[in-house]
Formats: sequence, C-alpha cells, structure tokens
Amino acid sequence: MRLDHTIIPSSDKEANARFYADCLGLKYCGDYTHFIVVKMNSGLKLLFDTRSQFEPHHYAFQCSTEEYDAVLARIKKSAHPFGDSPVNRTNSREYFYEGDKGFYFDDKDGHILEVITQENS
Repeated sequence: MRLDHTIIPSSDKEANARFYADCLGLKYCGDYTHFIVVKMNSGLKLLFDTRSQFEPHHYAFQCSTEEYDAVLARIKKSAHPFGDSPVNRTNSREYFYEGDKGFYFDDKDGHILEVITQENS
C-alpha cells in the first residue's frame, strides 16, 4: 500500500500549484477534474483545491543533497523568506542535525513547507 495523493487547500489553486512546482522543481500537470495536479514522483501527486477557509498544514519534503541545494537556490533566487525552524521561517538560515540539513518556508497560503535531507539517518 502507498499514498497516491493528498489535497492541499488553497485560496488560489492555480497560483499555489505553480509555486510548488517552481520552488520544489516538480512537474506541473494542470487540471484533473476540479483540482490542479503537481506530480511529486511516480507514486505521489499533490492535488490543489480552491477553498474559502482552511487551516494551515505542514508538508515536509525529503530529498537528496543535490535536490535540496537546487530547491534552496531557487528559494534564494526568488528572494522568498526561509528559516531554520517552524517558528522562525524568515531568518534566512538552515538547520543542521547529525549531518543532515533542512529549512522551512511558507507557501502562498501560509502552509509551512520543510525541505530536508536524511541521507545520514
């Protein structure tokens, strides 16, 4: 058994889907029924849905060091705030733990995104 997809509530599903695709280097797939789809990998899709009200969620993305460096470079190039903890997502710092590293940032709707390596765990 595996997770096939998750729904990410958004104030603007199109804009937020493109944000994830651009920042994380994912494949933007476009419309599927009333959702906008971004493909994580061969087994997982992110489905964006426009909602008028929702609570922010936390999404953590595990990746290789090379992928991590590419995502961080895109975040820095776009001047999007990031930080080293879920409570400080704007200090422009990464965290380091037992040889791995990570950072947090907000999407366009206040969902907290985390990008982490776990190659040494």
